[in-house]
Formats: sequence, structure tokens, C-alpha cells
Amino acid sequence: MEFPGIGTLKAMDHRIKGILESIEELIMSLPLCTARKLSSFVGKVISLMPIIGNLVQLRTRFSSIAQQTHWDKTFRIPADCPVLDEIFFWRNNVIDLNIKQVFSYQLPQVLVYSDASSTGCGAIRYDSLHSDTGTNSISSIAHG
Repeated sequence: MEFPGIGTLKAMDHRIKGILESIEELIMSLPLCTARKLSSFVGKVISLMPIIGNLVQLRTRFSSIAQQTHWDKTFRIPADCPVLDEIFFWRNNVIDLNIKQVFSYQLPQVLVYSDASSTGCGAIRYDSLHSDTGTNSISSIAHG
């Protein structure tokens, strides 16, 4: 995993490249496949779970179920099989999904300043920056 900026996670480029290579290998062998190749692809995608989240489980469930008991035995993937949808989904989206915002910072909408002493108190509220004028405005003043 790499940290491209404050608050973001991203898989290393060689991991994404490995997933894309697995996908191309699967596509080149279609409609035939081995459980070893399919599970290798699924495992690489599952390793992205900390970055992509639950979408990994949702978009690999048929590929996980389709695996046979013999690792190197060839089996046929039918043209209408959801496994193909999952393979093509990851081929088209793995690069775009390879970033996660852990947290993000937004400017506050309102600032409130207050002070108090034994003889009085006061507060002032600034509304967020106005986009048309580029200035802050005082929306309320309180004192006591």
C-alpha cells in the first residue's frame, strides 16, 4: 500500500499491473479456464479490500464460487456466466477504484469566538466564506 497524500490509500502500481495481467491471461484463454488462474485473479482483487472495501466481495462472489476442486483441471466458462461480468468489471474499473480517502478536511462553515469574565461575556459568529464577495460576514453578536 502506498500513501500518495495525507488521508489517502492506494495500492502499489505493480499490484494493479499484476491484476491486469491476470485478467488478460484469463481473457486470452476464454472460454476455458483453470481454478488456479481464476483463484489467482480473485486473490489479487481481494488483496485490495482495504482500499476498495465491500465492492471487492460483491464483484468476486461468482468467481469464487466457480472454482473447481482440481487446481489445474480446465473447465468451460459459459458466455452468459456472471464470472465474465466480474472479470470485465475489474478490467475496466480497477485503476479508477484504486484510491481511498481515509479522511478529508473541509473548511468550517461557521466560526464562533467567545470569551467570558466575572463581569460579562461575549461571542461573535462568522458565517462561511461568501463565494460572490470572497469575504466572511458577521451573522450575530451576543454580549452580556
